[in-house]
Amino acid sequence: MKKGKQPESGLRHILTHAHKDGMIAFMHDHPDTFGELVDLAVADEGKLSWRAVWLLWSCMEANDPRIRPFIPRFLELLPGGNESYQRDALMVLQRMERTEEQDGILYDICTRIWVKVNSIPSVRYNALRCMVSIARTFPELAAETISLAEPKYVNTLSPGVRHSVARILKEIS
Repeated sequence: MKKGKQPESGLRHILTHAHKDGMIAFMHDHPDTFGELVDLAVADEGKLSWRAVWLLWSCMEANDPRIRPFIPRFLELLPGGNESYQRDALMVLQRMERTEEQDGILYDICTRIWVKVNSIPSVRYNALRCMVSIARTFPELAAETISLAEPKYVNTLSPGVRHSVARILKEIS
């Protein structure tokens, strides 16, 4: 081991060397590492944090109390994260109950993600799903959300994703 370098934890090793099914099995066998997984997901460590948040949404419970204290940190990292991190962090945040203030911040971030037509469709779609979910709670946002489904934003998506967008927008129409 090089001087000053920390030894790699079992979780870090799994995140960098295993496929997702191996990661999930590791988490099942080592539930005590869940806190470390959350810490890595919000650590801003590039690919390692992305893989941690990717695994996190597969291992968490809906409205998981172990994640609740980290919602502000997810919201802080979300705008600057790479698109894969954004997609998976949105999937975590969709499964959490948030405060009204957190919903406002999340809605604004999601709007900025949605209008970036050159972003990967999966991150844009998850951003729109969050916006629709928030608009269900705050109906005054429904018209704004629906208005963001103009052709310049939707036509860059595949036919399947466009169909899914139309379907979820019906939930708030």
